[in-house]
Amino acid sequence: MQLYGASVERTTEAGVGSVGADMDSEIRISQDVVEQAEAGRGWTSITDLTITDRECRRSYCLREAIVTTKARVEGLRCEAARLEEEMRRLTSASTRLTGRINQTNTTIIRKKAALHSFTTLKDLTVKEYLSLEADLTCLKKELENLEAKRPV
Repeated sequence: MQLYGASVERTTEAGVGSVGADMDSEIRISQDVVEQAEAGRGWTSITDLTITDRECRRSYCLREAIVTTKARVEGLRCEAARLEEEMRRLTSASTRLTGRINQTNTTIIRKKAALHSFTTLKDLTVKEYLSLEADLTCLKKELENLEAKRPV
């Protein structure tokens, strides 16, 4: 059948071409017919074709919506995969930071114990005392930095 210079073919599931086919038939519409329907030129004057201009536009819009939705779903799947990878990376970083924090805390406790284990300052040389004090200060700063980096 020719319609405004474009062909419309209705084919049943058995593959037999007929215009008055049953409701399960598939309708293939060429692009220029869709464009004509969108432009407002209708098929209402064709009596043996049961699809109206409005139904064609709605069908075309639904197909477009399905394609757009599928693209969005695929985009969301990619985003979910990226977020899962980011979560694994952050969890791993958090575990490493927690280990470093625990190690730093242990070192601070040992340095404090070493500093306080001497009964008097006479038992320590000035160099040893300053070294322990500097180590303790550095470790405290490192601990603060590590705590600040820890993800919540």
